[in-house]
Amino acid sequence: MAYAFTSAGSQNLSVTSAILKSQSKITLCGWVYRNAAVTTQVFGSSKNANHRFAIYSYIDNNIYWTANNGGNGFGTSATPAGNAWSHLAQVFDGTQTGNANRLKCYVNGIAQTLYFTGTVPSTSTANADVEDIRINFAQSTPEYGNGRYCEIGVWHEALTAAEIASLSKGMTCDKVRPQNLVFYAPLVRDLIDQKGGLTITNNNGATVANHPRVYA
Repeated sequence: MAYAFTSAGSQNLSVTSAILKSQSKITLCGWVYRNAAVTTQVFGSSKNANHRFAIYSYIDNNIYWTANNGGNGFGTSATPAGNAWSHLAQVFDGTQTGNANRLKCYVNGIAQTLYFTGTVPSTSTANADVEDIRINFAQSTPEYGNGRYCEIGVWHEALTAAEIASLSKGMTCDKVRPQNLVFYAPLVRDLIDQKGGLTITNNNGATVANHPRVYA
């Protein structure tokens, strides 16, 4: 199962937490279904365009992998085709040097070639706006998306390519580096953070939808 959203209904999920704030290592990932090729999907925090950490699949058919700390710091890559499920993963490691080493991103377990704008920072932002985390709402635009989401996870660690590959083949978030997992929302019927117990609020009536099981 998954949660389905429409932009017309301004549907989104919200979480208030500092899990994306002031970290040197973060992995953010989740499964996303694009209803059509020219649609928006987004999850993470994007309230402030200069202070955000989010995966933003935009209507221009690019994914914006954002790790902004006071300015630009993001990479772009091509968005997967519409009418299909895709696993998206953003791995940030500010302890490394250079944009390509600090930000690695994957679609269905495959590392993407990123085109960078600005400098990827050494730590995620300390700005309070990053504590407003949303699924299906890009606050700074502002723009609501269309589509379905499930298996959203956040780790305070830079997961390896092999670990991302396992998630893309159907492994659940709680089975990968559970000691570093800080947020896990399967989005299967009940809105529950199975790791940190954070409150997930359903804004404007997002609904439960089907998500076929993915097998390795």
